Amino acid sequence: METARAQAIVKENIKQLRWALQLQDWQISNVCERIEDKSDDSEWGDTAGYCLANPNYRAACITLDADKIDDEADVLAILRHEMLHLFHAELSRVFLAQVKTAVSEREYELLGITFAHCIERIVGRIEYMLDIGLGMQTKAMVRRAKRHLERGK
Repeated sequence: METARAQAIVKENIKQLRWALQLQDWQISNVCERIEDKSDDSEWGDTAGYCLANPNYRAACITLDADKIDDEADVLAILRHEMLHLFHAELSRVFLAQVKTAVSEREYELLGITFAHCIERIVGRIEYMLDIGLGMQTKAMVRRAKRHLERGK
């Protein structure tokens, strides 16, 4: 997908997704750039997006790699996935900071891998619950939020 198109899709939908996920108190920016493959890491190797968050300031930057995205549905799914990571941002910051002071460097590395795996599984289950359990695919969430926001004007 062209980078400009991916950025336009994010711009068109991020406000509604912030509302649908109740993340209005977060300032979320977006960048589209190449994300290096980590081909030596079979589980996380070829990612199309990631989120860096600072929960102290409720600020986050979501990076998308437009070259790895096929269509609008992909952009929205990746955007929602990365926004769901904000739910655990403070827990992650505290956990990783506290653990780092209590264990060796190698133990910290192993715990970090396990922690990241668990977080991805949790976010995946939330996505599954939204999509299948509640019938709230990302596009439906955006439409509902847009209607609600327009009524509030």
